[in-house]
Amino acid sequence: MALKAIPTCVLLNCMLVSERVRPAMLIQPIDYGEDTGQDPRSNEIVSAVKTKFPHLQYSEDYDQYQGIIVSYENYNGQEIDQNRMGEILGYPCYAEFASLDRDETTYGIHIIATLANGERVFLLANVCQNKNKLPIFRQIAAAAKDVFDNEIYSTLLRTPVQSVEVSVDEITSTPILIKKVSLDQPLSKADNEQILNIFYNFGYPEDFMGSWEEYFQYKNPVHRGLLLSLLLNDKYDTMSIFYPLSSRKLKQYESVAAELAKHIIDILLDTRTRASSKKSSLKTRKMRSI
Repeated sequence: MALKAIPTCVLLNCMLVSERVRPAMLIQPIDYGEDTGQDPRSNEIVSAVKTKFPHLQYSEDYDQYQGIIVSYENYNGQEIDQNRMGEILGYPCYAEFASLDRDETTYGIHIIATLANGERVFLLANVCQNKNKLPIFRQIAAAAKDVFDNEIYSTLLRTPVQSVEVSVDEITSTPILIKKVSLDQPLSKADNEQILNIFYNFGYPEDFMGSWEEYFQYKNPVHRGLLLSLLLNDKYDTMSIFYPLSSRKLKQYESVAAELAKHIIDILLDTRTRASSKKSSLKTRKMRSI
């Protein structure tokens, strides 16, 4: 019964912590619409994890709270900023966080487990200035596959892990996008993907992406001006000083974002020109934020 309560991503990462492939993982109540490990769903997950991994420590009483840290170490009572959290969780590029030049191209590097049923589970995602630490990600991925193949852990999985791979996404910086759009320059596939990723991070509903792809006209000056406004909002994010949001504030934010998204699509429809009835130039795959 305990295993059923644990999300696959949490279970796999706890295995990696248990075998010291990564030093720690984070159970984030915000993922379940909650604020702390004492809330119902988060408490259910943590209790189930403790049953299966009783030898690990579970730290929640620390400053700049982000979730329950699962590790061999006890982090209660510590001050843990984002850079320190990256180090604790074993992100290969954690040291770059403070100096990351987001005005230049960066790289989102992911370690992804693919299950036998085709489900893809993101184990670790890190933004890096370059690809210099790619070998470290590959070492972690190889070690993770060995853990998941170990009979001690494979018997805990409802569906076996078929592969563990490293994926690299080039992230076009927002200033570069702003310059390209303002000068009416063509957008690359990476540019298009990053624009959709920005919308995803804004918290716009999933159906917004499809509507934007269908109705947006890159050569339409009104549409391009609207895109520029959205990109400027990403570059100068006035909400960033309030992160991380509580679950209550996040729900309020998502409600406002949904209304805003609806009005954005209304503007696209109201200003759409008949001369360009083909699909938007932003037609591309969706990306998850990292």
